[in-house]
Amino acid sequence: MVKERLSGAVRGVAVVSMAVVAVIAGAGVLSTWRYDVASARGAIATDDRQDATTTVALTAAFWRERQALDKYFFEPSPAVMREVTGQRDEIRQLFAALGTPSTSSEARSLAQAMAAQARYESTFTQLRSVASTGLASQFVRVADQVDSAIQQIRDAADQLAAEQTQWSTTAERLDTLVGELDIALQGSVGSARR
Repeated sequence: MVKERLSGAVRGVAVVSMAVVAVIAGAGVLSTWRYDVASARGAIATDDRQDATTTVALTAAFWRERQALDKYFFEPSPAVMREVTGQRDEIRQLFAALGTPSTSSEARSLAQAMAAQARYESTFTQLRSVASTGLASQFVRVADQVDSAIQQIRDAADQLAAEQTQWSTTAERLDTLVGELDIALQGSVGSARR
């Protein structure tokens, strides 16, 4: 009879011990999974912030290109043309640095900005010969066409910047929520262990 009670108590302790080990293992797996999720979301937030920074740099590069083009129309020279080419190269590098857009609206805005930049460059190339003539009527035509191309670029760049900022803000909020959820889950796992 004592032997039966002892084996029943030992069996009960073994079952409870196995249950505790299973709970601890489950908590470890859950914590690891939550860490991986938070880490992945943190990487997304970092990428979105980098894209927003690159978009701002792209806007600044465009305005530097615009200044170089203006200078070329007033004083065409090989040195100024090299400056224009350098700005174009920087803009292309910044477009490439943006990489693959995260959403379809971001892809659409990026495509619009790239197309507007291509039209801007094409307009400059077509009107480049006018720069050295000094004819006022041709200058007005050049200025009107350049201003039209600039407005398209500005609109597309503003849209892209707004979307990048929105995604960055959303990613930061999501990162904060994941952190809070992780803390809450750790608290519930800790109280389950007690």
